[in-house]
This record gives sequence, structure tokens and C-alpha cells, in this order.
Amino acid sequence: MSAVANFVRSHLFWIVAFHTVGFLAAVTFLPPEIYFPVLHALRLCVAAVVIATFSPGISNLLAQRELDQGSQLILGILLVWASEFCIGLWSFVWRVSDQSWMLNSPALAALLYMKVLGGTMHVTSPRDVGGLVPRRSWILLIAGTAIAALLAGIVIGAQLPRFLVPG
Repeated sequence: MSAVANFVRSHLFWIVAFHTVGFLAAVTFLPPEIYFPVLHALRLCVAAVVIATFSPGISNLLAQRELDQGSQLILGILLVWASEFCIGLWSFVWRVSDQSWMLNSPALAALLYMKVLGGTMHVTSPRDVGGLVPRRSWILLIAGTAIAALLAGIVIGAQLPRFLVPG
């Protein structure tokens, strides 16, 4: 049996197909005022489910005296999804209350940083290759950081005249 036939018969294919068809139908036939709140609610609930799913791993991790190779990956998963859950709540409150200060809040910045930290923990968690982080992971992380710095520089540079004008 070919790899494509195996994939089409897998649960993964049907999960992706179901979600993709539902998403495409929503954005095709519904206005953004309906599908964005639905997507944000789904994001919030999926994050809660992921946190509940990985909570036993966190409990076991905290009970260990020594951290093993999987510890960093488990903590990274928790950080990413805990921050996603909190960002989802933040977004929900913002959409309901329309408080513009929430868009540039230090609290939101901390949540975004938490997500970056969790993602970094994913990428740099030791693998089964002698307990080392693969070189490719470091290269991709450095490249991603450089691209992020470039993008941030473009945004900051575009806004620089606003900061330099006395007023």
C-alpha cells in the first residue's frame, strides 16, 4: 500500500479534512463577525483541552527529583498552550469589552513572551540523538530569531517618525 493510501486511511487525514472543510465553509458562507468569535472560542477550548491532557505529565515532572530529556518538551508544551489559553481569554474579554488599552498591554506582552519561551523550549529540547539538541534546531532557531528581528525592525522603522516628532 502506498504512503498516500495509508495517509488517507489514517485518523490524521480525517481530522485535518474535517477541520479544513468546516473552516473553508465558515469563511466562505459566514461573515467575519460570526466566524472570528467561533474560531476564538474554539482556540480557547482546544487550549484548555491540551492543558488538561498534559497536566498529568506536569504533575509527574514536578514530582521528579531529576529532570529527564522529556521534561523540557513537556514544559514547553505547557507554556505554549497555557499562554494560548490566556491569550484566548484576553482576546475574548477584549472583543466583549472593546478596551483598546488591552492591545498593547504589558500583560499581553508577557503572554506572548511566554509563548515564545515555550516554543524555544520545544525546539531546543534534547532528542534521542545522544541527548543533544540537533544542530538543525539551533540553526532554525537562530534564523527565525534573525527574521523576527528584521520584521520588528521594519515595523519600528515605519513608526520611527512618529516617535521623533516633538510634540
